[in-house]
Amino acid sequence: MFLAHLSNDPIIVNEILSSADSLYETAKPTTFTNDVQGIQLLSLADIHVKLPETNPEENRRAIADGKDEAKLTKSGNETDGRHLCPRPTAETRNQKHGEIFASIKAIQILGQILRNGMASLESGPKKKIARTVFLLARRTLGQMFTDIKDCESHALAFIEEHRVQIDQDDEMQQSIDHYFDLLFWIGYGVGAGVSTKVAQSVGMGLLEQTLSDAFACDPCLPNRVFDLAIRLEHSKNVPITLVIDTYEEFKGNQYVKSIIKILVSRQLVIRNVPYDQHQRICQKLGLERTVKDKSHLDPNRKLVGRR
Repeated sequence: MFLAHLSNDPIIVNEILSSADSLYETAKPTTFTNDVQGIQLLSLADIHVKLPETNPEENRRAIADGKDEAKLTKSGNETDGRHLCPRPTAETRNQKHGEIFASIKAIQILGQILRNGMASLESGPKKKIARTVFLLARRTLGQMFTDIKDCESHALAFIEEHRVQIDQDDEMQQSIDHYFDLLFWIGYGVGAGVSTKVAQSVGMGLLEQTLSDAFACDPCLPNRVFDLAIRLEHSKNVPITLVIDTYEEFKGNQYVKSIIKILVSRQLVIRNVPYDQHQRICQKLGLERTVKDKSHLDPNRKLVGRR
């Protein structure tokens, strides 16, 4: 990350690109279709999202306080760089999920290079970096969905082997239900989390044409979600029409619908949105919110940006 801040030298960029390509290199990139069917079947109902009653200023303050508290509780070993490794070692690769941290870090570093070089890098290298970020995010998710599927399979095999005992033990039944609930929320959490990390890492601004070109080269469903996440994160105003149109387009895909709900609700929690637009998007996406104080939704009030 330090070198990415200092230089866009091709040697450095190519080394980071090479490292990114080596992460989850055998994983099948997610499609948000067949590979998430197991997650969707864990619950036949759509995710229900209820927004908090507090206003965006309070929410932003609470989020910032939470981040500060998390930093205070970290040990020095986690923040002084002594455990950083630019490329996963063979030992790390053999650990389950060992590459996920390296993958997220690679996405952040490549995003930093894009932002630093938005005006200085040529079009070709910028597009290559953007496509590498999106493909790495898809491979990371693809591997995580495979791991979740394996966990489901092991659990189902356990249930089949111990069915008589489970049927007679309420606590065991409850534990199994909680386990599948956990897999369900992990499945949706990683989809929304990685999409948000991509959006926060690459930015937009002068990169809009680069990102559009990269998406045009591979307009797959996950990349459509990444595109929406980026626009939600960096547009001056919440792109209401784009959100609703995308939601309607993929309304047959429960997983994508739910990811869109999560991404949009995050923005509604921390951004001031005119009342009529807020009501419209909540109605279309099925988001629940009981607003006691509507002052932050006043259509005549200037929009407040994010911290």
